[in-house]
Amino acid sequence: MSVPRPLQILEILRNILSHCEDQTNLQNVLVCKSWSEIALDVLWYEVTDLRRFVALFGRETDDRNSTWEYVETPSFTSWQRFEKVYQNRIRKLAPRSPDTKYLPALGVISKIRTGSPLLPKLHTLEWFGLSGAGLAEPSVMFMHESVRAFRVDELSHTVFTSSFTSWCEAVSTRMPFLDTLTFCVSPSQKCQKLLLALAQRLPNLKNLHIPCFRDPSVMLLGLQDKIAPKLTTFEICSLDNHPPTSVLKGPPQYPAFNDLQKLTAYCTYSFATQLSRRISSKSMRDIDVISMDPDLETSENVRGLISQIASSFHTLKSLALTFTRLKSCVLDHMPLYPSVDVLVQLQDLYPLLNNCKNITCLELHSPYPPSLDDADIETICRSWPHLETFRLCHQPGRLLPRREKRLTLKALSHFSFHCPDIRTLGLYVDATRRYIPDFTSVELERFQNLKNLEFGPSPIDNPARVAQCLAQLCDFELPTITFGSDWENPDKVSVDINTKWKDKWEAVQGALEVMIEMQEKIDKLEKEVESLRSETGAMLWA
Repeated sequence: MSVPRPLQILEILRNILSHCEDQTNLQNVLVCKSWSEIALDVLWYEVTDLRRFVALFGRETDDRNSTWEYVETPSFTSWQRFEKVYQNRIRKLAPRSPDTKYLPALGVISKIRTGSPLLPKLHTLEWFGLSGAGLAEPSVMFMHESVRAFRVDELSHTVFTSSFTSWCEAVSTRMPFLDTLTFCVSPSQKCQKLLLALAQRLPNLKNLHIPCFRDPSVMLLGLQDKIAPKLTTFEICSLDNHPPTSVLKGPPQYPAFNDLQKLTAYCTYSFATQLSRRISSKSMRDIDVISMDPDLETSENVRGLISQIASSFHTLKSLALTFTRLKSCVLDHMPLYPSVDVLVQLQDLYPLLNNCKNITCLELHSPYPPSLDDADIETICRSWPHLETFRLCHQPGRLLPRREKRLTLKALSHFSFHCPDIRTLGLYVDATRRYIPDFTSVELERFQNLKNLEFGPSPIDNPARVAQCLAQLCDFELPTITFGSDWENPDKVSVDINTKWKDKWEAVQGALEVMIEMQEKIDKLEKEVESLRSETGAMLWA
């Protein structure tokens, strides 16, 4: 059987096979030589299971053993087969589990390998776990000058001894041209100087991800002295035991991080404010600050951080200030009826609205609903017409039914009119009968690109009217509507979430599907009627 002409173009074939599942590509290997070469490239581009790799050299003694050992020492023939077929295909090695089981097999491979790189085309190396063996760490055998990205994950307590120092030196010596370095290790203060020294020995480093140290002063001050001007991405990584607060000691000595474009930090908002003061980048595009608990962040902290970011980074496009833990115990410390100044207000966003005109993504979490109304949303939409993602306090832990200002479904009409690119929208709205807007006599712009509507624990009592309202705003491509509370115990937020409102929001989704389908048919019929009128008119004139 002849191969269709489009599939004879190798780039098209490669693109198609890259989207196939592994089992399919295993069959594609048997089609013909050209298909076999490309299918093998796709299959072996990334290896995430060490078992696949070590099995290339021989069979396992017994798969019931706790360790993977060869029946016999790999033969020269198996080595030649590895060199010919597989060695130059593996570009990314990223085991997703510790290497403990495969240490014996990896030890054998390290002894029989030649002096040249084991995987010469490898550009990304990710390793899970450190054994404390220094230069004898299994990851070292895969290091060479062509590797550009390196990541190590060690979730247990790492012992920072002389062997760890030797291993760090091996990283910089054997992979001197790294541009991306990620260390997800336990945030021990002892390792700061070691990681700093490693980063300073990498002249091409552009993307750096460090552990969440309780006090990262040593790292930050050392970075701005040496390599900060070259960094484009800087992340303070998160671990399950990352500290709730960090203190950046000392005032800013001079600005640094001149070319930084993306900042991600798991820290308190007050620390993020201090960190922002040390960054002088005129190219900042993306800031993501993740705090541990809502009760750690006062309204003053939120306003201070927003103000600092807005005054420092006018080129900002994406800002997310979020929380990692929405624990029920946090609600016990939160007042049922806080003062208005605790709530997010429009004036809190003014610094961003005035200074950051290119915002496309904003996500701001708060334990309370915002003190905003639909007119405030219109002001935001007018200021940021290029919005693509907008989530504003859509997962409150206290619902404040008696609040003075509230958002309704009318707020959606401002997004559909002013923000044609909006794709994801998350708002806490009052969708009860009293606040459902009447759009019947209003000419509305429909959403063109909306994919996700997230209403959090928004109250609702009339799903039919809500669906009717949304049908007037949504185009024929139906968005996915999500509802519910992300807090640990939704019943503690409100018992109505799962007993009353959940079923009604699900009914909205079902009714909306029917309404949009009917509207599509009506529009089609209207076009056919108009076409018939035109044809009839033409016949009469003739």
